[in-house]
Amino acid sequence: MNKYDFIASFQHNLDVNALSCTINASLDLFNVETIDKISQRFRSMLHQLFTPVDDEMNKSIYEISLTLPNERLLMQSMNNTKVTFNSSTCIHHEFVYQVMKHPQKLAVELDEQSLTYAELLYYVQVLSLHLINKYIVIPGEIICQCVERSLSMVIGTLSIIMTGSVYCPLSLRDPPQRLQALVNQTQSRLVLIHASTPAIFSPDNATLNIDYVICLEERLSKINLNKLSNISVTPESVVFVIFTSGSTGIPKA
Repeated sequence: MNKYDFIASFQHNLDVNALSCTINASLDLFNVETIDKISQRFRSMLHQLFTPVDDEMNKSIYEISLTLPNERLLMQSMNNTKVTFNSSTCIHHEFVYQVMKHPQKLAVELDEQSLTYAELLYYVQVLSLHLINKYIVIPGEIICQCVERSLSMVIGTLSIIMTGSVYCPLSLRDPPQRLQALVNQTQSRLVLIHASTPAIFSPDNATLNIDYVICLEERLSKINLNKLSNISVTPESVVFVIFTSGSTGIPKA
């Protein structure tokens, strides 16, 4: 009986100049598939260490990959998510197309909350028309949004884009002074918030609670949807603006 639960023994055969490895492991703790995977990784690492590249044998430890060739192919295939979109359409047009194609399909999910494409479009239209009717937002106008990750964030972002306005995200992790500076620099007269957003903005800046608007239970049959279809937005229109810290410490768009 072995004293240890896992033993890896290496042996160098001088006659054939070969290195071999033997693994002894307790089946009470490891299954055969796990040991086989470990042995494959050992073999792959040794192959990388002792296979010369550009006539050089020395290789830094950070250059050694633990992933196996088949795993790398799998990751490449999973990350190959490139999708070709029609360059003559806008983001919100593509969104509406997906709604028409899959109205009952799950569009967004967070924790225990979710919305289908049809439900998401409903709330986006309600908020978009509220922005147009009450705040008279116009295409090209910058609208800031300061919310935590939530369904409201998705609704607010799409609503801003659907009105033809420019989306400017603000992070609640930033100090209030920085957030106010960003609002002032964009000259945004409206900031979208939700229930969890603290009162950190100047009274001179109007704030709109997304959750409050979408809970009004307005009926789209009573709303003029032509206002949305008549908005002039082209693929060349600016969709969003993002700030960096700037080399001088002053935020730059």
